[in-house]
Amino acid sequence: MAATAVLTLLSRVPQDGGAPEVEVPLVLKDRMVLMGKTPLVRVPEVVRPHG
Repeated sequence: MAATAVLTLLSRVPQDGGAPEVEVPLVLKDRMVLMGKTPLVRVPEVVRPHG
């Protein structure tokens, strides 16, 4: 419920109307997805086949 309240405060309605939007900076660093500086989830290593 707290997250919904925060997202509501951060959201904005586009000038042409439509659903409210929130811009969130997401970064992938060292197999970790970060929102700003907050870690969210570790992703599996991607191994490309040789050839």
